[in-house]
Amino acid sequence: MCGDKLSGKSAHGKNKKHPYYEHGRRTKVQSGLAHKIYNCNPHRIPAMKAEEMVWKDVELVLSGDLSNELLAGVKDILGKNHFAKDIEKLKNKVYSINAQVESLTVRLGELPKEVSATAIYNQMGKLEAQKKEVDEKILHLRNEELEKEMPVDFLSYENFLAILNKLKSTGLSVAKKQKIIVSLIERIEVFPDRLDLHFAVGSAKIKRELVLSSSPFINNLPVSCSTSLTFGGPCRT
Repeated sequence: MCGDKLSGKSAHGKNKKHPYYEHGRRTKVQSGLAHKIYNCNPHRIPAMKAEEMVWKDVELVLSGDLSNELLAGVKDILGKNHFAKDIEKLKNKVYSINAQVESLTVRLGELPKEVSATAIYNQMGKLEAQKKEVDEKILHLRNEELEKEMPVDFLSYENFLAILNKLKSTGLSVAKKQKIIVSLIERIEVFPDRLDLHFAVGSAKIKRELVLSSSPFINNLPVSCSTSLTFGGPCRT
């Protein structure tokens, strides 16, 4: 797990599109390189496979089979978020490293064939190692941040699930499924053999979702077009 976000894309087959998620930024950086500096596993994952796995656990939460376990497992710790500033500083460091890597990529493309590119590749490798270390620190702080957030009370969470179940019962379009998933899940971590789902149980997040879910717009989400994939929705060409 590298910590980078996966972006939604699609490839055209003979009869239909094949949506998938991949490391979009890393693919772009490496597109002109003779030697690959990133080795993420998995680099790409089929959207249908990932979304089926996610939806299976989402339905368990909506049914109540996992919801009590989720809330019971969260520590009831008071206090403010002390990690936001540290996370922001680390994110700025990641942006700086990414900019340096992209600058080196440009230099590599302009390098004459007779000049060795070893020094540039070595520097790219060092920057990648630095970025990996910073990403790990960010993930660690985010985990602590989630643990220290005040969990929502059982009644509010039950109301929250009831609203999402009502939305589900009105007929599942792609947009409605996306709304339910985004409301329930904080983040998803992709590993070679599994997906780790981090469900939202923080009080602020759930109560904000309760307010948004009370809007009349929630029951009139568009049916024909998906926004779950950057390039893979049925209305995109």
